[in-house]
Formats: sequence, structure tokens, C-alpha cells
Amino acid sequence: MTQSWFYKRLGNGLGTKILRTWLVYSPTKGAAYCFCCLLFARADGHNSALTSSQGFTKWKNIERMDAHENAPSHRACFADWKELERNLRTNSAIDIEVQSVYATEKQKWRYVLSRISHCIKFLATQNLPLRGHRENQCEDVGNIGNFLGLMKLVANFDPIIKDHMTRSRGNPGSTSYLGSRTQNELIHLMAGQVKEKLLRKIRKAKYYGILVDSTPDLAHREQLSFVLRYVDVDYEQKKAQVRESFLGFVQVHEKNAEALVATILKNLRTTSWISGTAGPNAMTMPPSWPVTAPV
Repeated sequence: MTQSWFYKRLGNGLGTKILRTWLVYSPTKGAAYCFCCLLFARADGHNSALTSSQGFTKWKNIERMDAHENAPSHRACFADWKELERNLRTNSAIDIEVQSVYATEKQKWRYVLSRISHCIKFLATQNLPLRGHRENQCEDVGNIGNFLGLMKLVANFDPIIKDHMTRSRGNPGSTSYLGSRTQNELIHLMAGQVKEKLLRKIRKAKYYGILVDSTPDLAHREQLSFVLRYVDVDYEQKKAQVRESFLGFVQVHEKNAEALVATILKNLRTTSWISGTAGPNAMTMPPSWPVTAPV
């Protein structure tokens, strides 16, 4: 398909070319489509490859392009498309009201989510738990948790959040983004951003050491903690500082050297390479883990 396909040459003897605004090309499928016919095609309209899901791919048969363009059904769809375009431009379409309501609703939810995420970020930064013993806004249950308690405090000074909390209390099954699932998702996203920032510093330092240790949790699952030690250099201030950054816990199913090495290497593929390691009882590790040594 060449660029000339997107232009129609008028037979006025002047060689005038008009852009075919209705013609679009999909690089993914390698096919051409008629935009207006895909949107406004009628059941009894003209069948054409340009309106099918496969699209038009027979590039040697350009006369089919002209035949589609001259078909009455295409001209009707093109007219409907331009009519809608004109109405939207002059704010005279019925959809304008729907779009206005949608835009207002979207802005409101962005505002609410912004306040929710800031409250979660504050509690996480202060190392405070979010959940309460009973998180029921409809009843006076005492301690509903730090997160909902902080949101209620914000609602005293924010009319939008106050309205949101009131609606959520009156409709327990409605979408509120105040539940534990939303809290966990936002914490996970924030943790990913923090981890990525730390990894950028570590990649910049290039050399780093690994400190790992494992301990069972309340469910008796072995959790391996990851800490990377590196030198953080500030070239502008001409200062260097040794830092240790905790990257998270990884569950391990076996504590032998081979399994621990595989777990460590799997979680370090996105960083650079290892210069030293330290671990619990490093001197007692078997020789099958050659990279483990006391540091």
C-alpha cells in the first residue's frame, strides 16, 4: 500500500487530489479499512473487504477501492460521519450531554482516588496499619482502622470526600474504592515505584553486595529477605554514602544452597551483577554454593 492510495484524483483535467479521510491502515493486521463504514454500516449495505474484520489487503486491485468509494452505502455512511462530526464541533449533538456527564464523573473519581492514595501513602510512610478490627461505616463499631479513620477526618474538611463517604455509607454494595482490595492494589503499585527507584540507584552504582536472611512467618512459610548494599555517589555534592536498601520478601520452599541460589539469581535478573554476598550461617553452607561466603 502506497501513499497515493490515500488520495483521489479528480477527473477535472487539473490533476487535483483529495485526501481520503475515511481510509485508515492497520500496521498490526497489514490491512486497510473504511472508517466511516465500520462505524455507520447498515445491515443491507454494500459488502466490501474494507468493512470486514480482515480488511482490504489485495493491493493490486485498486479499482475495488474506487468501487467502494462510489457505492451509495459508503456515501451514506460518509454523510452520517460528517454530520456527527459537525454536531460534536458545534455542541449540538445529544452525545455532548453524555460526554459532559462522563467527563465530570471522571474528574470526580480522579479527585477521590487522589485523596485515597495520599492517605494510604501517609500511613505506609509512617509504618502504620491500615485495617481495623471491623470496617463497617454503617454502624458505630469503634475503631474502624487507621485508613477509614483518616478518610473520615479528611471528609470533615473536604466536601467532595464527605459526599463520597456519605454515599458509600448509604450504599454498601456500591463502588467506593475504600475496601481492602483497593488498599492492597495501591500499596502494591506504590511499592513497585519505590522499588524501581531503588533499582535505578543500584544500577547506577553498578557494584553491590547482597544480604539475605530467612525466617518463617505466622503461616510457617519461609520468607527470604533481600537487602542490597551499594555506594550512593552524589557527583554534584562530591559525596559518597554506603546504603542498604530492603527490596522485599520472597517465599522459599527449600533452604538448601541450590534453591537459595536459584531464588536469588531469579530476583536479580533485572539488576546488574553480584560482587559479594552475605547470609545466615554462611560458613556452614555446603560447597555446592560457591558464591556464598562471609563478607
